[in-house]
Amino acid sequence: MKKVYLIWILPQAAKKRDGQVSICKTDEKKHLEKLESYDKREQIVIYLDKEHDTSKKYQEYDEILTPLVVFLNNILDYQGKIRIMKEYGFKEIEKEVREVCDYANILEKEYLNKGIGIGVEKGIEQGTQNERIKNIRKLMIKLKMSFKEAIQFLDIPEDEVKEIEKYFK
Repeated sequence: MKKVYLIWILPQAAKKRDGQVSICKTDEKKHLEKLESYDKREQIVIYLDKEHDTSKKYQEYDEILTPLVVFLNNILDYQGKIRIMKEYGFKEIEKEVREVCDYANILEKEYLNKGIGIGVEKGIEQGTQNERIKNIRKLMIKLKMSFKEAIQFLDIPEDEVKEIEKYFK
């Protein structure tokens, strides 16, 4: 490996840092190879605000920063991204932009479905717990069992007993 370039792009940085490009240096004490063969001590950090107004140009590095904002934000639609990318001289990128837009939509749907799945799972857990509470009450009332006898009869796991017990105090 001759040279390593480490570039961090922060697409959701604070508005006050929008457009800043910083070079960070770290001081490494131990080297596995000769210093001349690689250099990981310098990192470039690019700060972007995903809500940056793309009609306003950055004071420095606009030809790099605006296309990055356009690619990495999920606020602009496909047509808006294509229009801006053509303004910046990108010609044959429609397919790539479509893929990036589609990928962003896929991720959004995936995380939405994951959230819905978690919600459904929690709902099922709550429903199961409510059913157990109802069954314990029936046993206590109809068969005159104590709380302890009812949970033993229903074979309720110990870790759930503490959670259910608070409904009977």
